[in-house]
Amino acid sequence: MNASINMNSFQSKIAALRERYAEQTSEKIDFIVSTWSRYCETPNRDDFEVLLMEVHRISGTAKTYGFPRLGEMACDLEKLLIDEGVANPSAKALSIIDQLKDYSADEDEGFEA
Repeated sequence: MNASINMNSFQSKIAALRERYAEQTSEKIDFIVSTWSRYCETPNRDDFEVLLMEVHRISGTAKTYGFPRLGEMACDLEKLLIDEGVANPSAKALSIIDQLKDYSADEDEGFEA
């Protein structure tokens, strides 16, 4: 019985963390999109590093919280940014940014806590 109570408590905590993460996704995506826009207007190392750091965070956390599609998009964008470097924002990266703009955590097929 005690194990059952502990499991319910654990599942409740995971569900709360997942919900909080989901609530923050639009803010995180907006930050990436605005940083990307600024970077495309005037490519510079500072915006590039901020963009790369935020994309890396999402790439590493989204799947853990049950948002695999978001994690995959962030991982793909991170790889492109690393491969392409600071100088040239690409059409492929822009395509992923556009997908992020349309992303909805409610539609992501993650685990159910």
